[in-house]
Amino acid sequence: MNYNLENKYDDLNEKINKVTTEQKIEYFETVSDALKKPKLEINNWRQIDDVIVVFSDLKNSTGISFDKQDKTMTKLLEYLNNPFIEIHDSYGAEFIEIKGDGGIAIYSKEKAIEALLASISIKTFYYKHINKKVKNTYSVDFEVTTGISKGTLKLKLIGKRGLNFPVWAGETINLSALISKELKHKSSPNNYIGITNDIYKEIENKKLDEYLYLCCNCGEKSNLWKSETIPNKGGKKYYYMNNTWCDIHGQEYHDKILKINHEC
Repeated sequence: MNYNLENKYDDLNEKINKVTTEQKIEYFETVSDALKKPKLEINNWRQIDDVIVVFSDLKNSTGISFDKQDKTMTKLLEYLNNPFIEIHDSYGAEFIEIKGDGGIAIYSKEKAIEALLASISIKTFYYKHINKKVKNTYSVDFEVTTGISKGTLKLKLIGKRGLNFPVWAGETINLSALISKELKHKSSPNNYIGITNDIYKEIENKKLDEYLYLCCNCGEKSNLWKSETIPNKGGKKYYYMNNTWCDIHGQEYHDKILKINHEC
């Protein structure tokens, strides 16, 4: 086989120059619409505004990978990924992708509250059904941090026929990943959920603060969330919490939140 590197480099360079100078933007209202048959042949990026991105990541996964056998690591990834996929799908996520020891779920703009509820439900499932089992069986702390942000995303298929994949571009994904990364520095147990300021304000705008700002009446009413500044993002704030659905009031709160949200 004669593989000429310089010719291949020249061909690639010509293709890249062409696609970077002839880009066009198509605008879509929903993630689902943008995902319908994006084409390789034309150099169009598909843009959706006010998209909700959820980014979840397993803490200390590198250390776990090195310290444990392959069979153990694959089980841990099953524990992480299957609930992430099934629960986000049940709340209406329009795109879900697993990235090794983490995952991305993308919702359209009207689904910010559903994205948050899905993340709390996943966290609760991990806490009730996974954490203790993993700790007792594998001596591993199963901790996952989640960042949720809202903003513009662009989508394009990259590659060639038979070998291509969707690529998402935009600060929204970066913010979600950055929040998840920042939350890993918090004290254990480290199953934190962080949301950007605009999503936090949406809770108030939809009159959901009684159910999503404050803890339930099992104890003294107190704020569930703390705020911090996102590093190197011009002073942007995010809010984070480390609570799960209450055994007594969780279902009641969950159902009231969905009812009020759908009525807005």
